[in-house]
Amino acid sequence: MFQECPRAYYFQYYGSWGGWERSAGERTRLLYVLKNLETRHIWAGDKVHKAIAEVLEALRLDMPPPTADGLVRRTLETMRAEFKDSRSGRHPQDPKRTLGLFEHAYDLQLKDEAWKAVADHVEACIRTFLESDTLAGIRKVPPADWLEIEKLNTIDIDGTKVYVQLDFAHRTSDGAIIFDWKTGRSDQSRETSIQFACYALYATQAWNVPADKVRTIEFNVAKNEIIEHAVTEDVIREVRTYIMESAGEMEGFLDDLEKNTATEDSFPIADDADVCRYCNFRQACPRFA
Repeated sequence: MFQECPRAYYFQYYGSWGGWERSAGERTRLLYVLKNLETRHIWAGDKVHKAIAEVLEALRLDMPPPTADGLVRRTLETMRAEFKDSRSGRHPQDPKRTLGLFEHAYDLQLKDEAWKAVADHVEACIRTFLESDTLAGIRKVPPADWLEIEKLNTIDIDGTKVYVQLDFAHRTSDGAIIFDWKTGRSDQSRETSIQFACYALYATQAWNVPADKVRTIEFNVAKNEIIEHAVTEDVIREVRTYIMESAGEMEGFLDDLEKNTATEDSFPIADDADVCRYCNFRQACPRFA
């Protein structure tokens, strides 16, 4: 977000701060409401991740995992209820607990077929995971060797707190395997490489696992496709450097680093208007005033 549009980054992390308070100003509250919008694709991905986490948590507790039919039915029932909430316009009254879809907030006139495609996509992803060799392999790993399931953690990189949330990870005889579930297209972009390098860096610090003993696996449940991302000491060094340079660039826009305060006008709007197409903050951005 920071690289694509510094102004959107400001809205997300500074302008919206405190928007949940009753005493929040009108603009702060608006930015908080907009921050919590989700596109239909992000919404679908979140539902798939939660369904997979439910399966894994059941296995971790030595309980029978949900059946595909049952899990799909409950997931789609939840989505239908959330869709109705979003369409009703309730989101601004309780933006943290009530779904607000970008498509509804900006009155995009999607055909019913587009929404059905979202539901079909979620169902296909859930069924693919439950029938996958990946899940079959995970079931053979003793729960005592499981490390994390969708847990937000942090590591310290030269004084900078870095947040990491792994979809799933478990120990091996001499290291660890980290899994990341993808529900969209697979790509070999720099951003994806950085993501998995960050996961590997986290493993070396949090679990004291040597870099060459960390496996990072991308499982695209939409395509039933596995991609393994290489981890080396060079990769770890490069991502450490990237993190520090990126954090330094962000800090350079602040008014006061110690107080972590910022001013909207210090953050330029993206040069490329194409990035605005699905930006949550269109309603608040001067470009669209």
